Amino acid sequence: MRWLWKLAAGLAGLAILGLVVLVLLTDYIARTAMISSIRAQTGLEAKIDRVNVGLVQPTLRVENFVLHSPDSFNGEPMLTIPEVSIEYDREAAGRQQLRLKKVRLNISEIQIVENALGSTNLTTFPGWLGKIQIPQGEIPTGAVQFRGIDELNLTLGRIRFRSYKDSSKNLDVDLGVQNEIIRNVTSETNLYPLLVKIALRGGLQLLGTPSGIWNPLDK
Repeated sequence: MRWLWKLAAGLAGLAILGLVVLVLLTDYIARTAMISSIRAQTGLEAKIDRVNVGLVQPTLRVENFVLHSPDSFNGEPMLTIPEVSIEYDREAAGRQQLRLKKVRLNISEIQIVENALGSTNLTTFPGWLGKIQIPQGEIPTGAVQFRGIDELNLTLGRIRFRSYKDSSKNLDVDLGVQNEIIRNVTSETNLYPLLVKIALRGGLQLLGTPSGIWNPLDK
């Protein structure tokens, strides 16, 4: 699940790093700018129904975000996020520090597709996940210092895996995480207790099949 942390951190970073500029623009322009930024960073198409930038309060809300797979996978939805709400520390932002007071992240569906050659939609586009820098400790190096998330409200819906190479690998797993509160998040290690809970609920299906151990992210 490390790739999920990378993906979430990358999407949050794209939103926050452009926040200083976005607050000066209308919500419509902010939405357009965010879609263009995602396309430039990832090479993937994205759809966003609405972006609301708080001009008085230090908040950002994104509704119905959909990240599509590469064209080689027919552009099918890969990541569906009905809601991302962020409240950030404005004073910390002025000091080039990224401190998020509250984050609500609702990921309703992740769809992983394996083509006939054995490649997945998560690994074929040009090394985007590998380029995302995630905090390894309390503060990473770089122009913006990550100071953590005070409170993360996380909802995780379903993970679907569809293989055009071997249909016996197909999976549809309900992660069953609803409004899970995680406090003082400074790195991916803070998410490990939640990952254990997901595994106990049946998430181990993502790593095993009747024919043996298998991980769709290996290829």
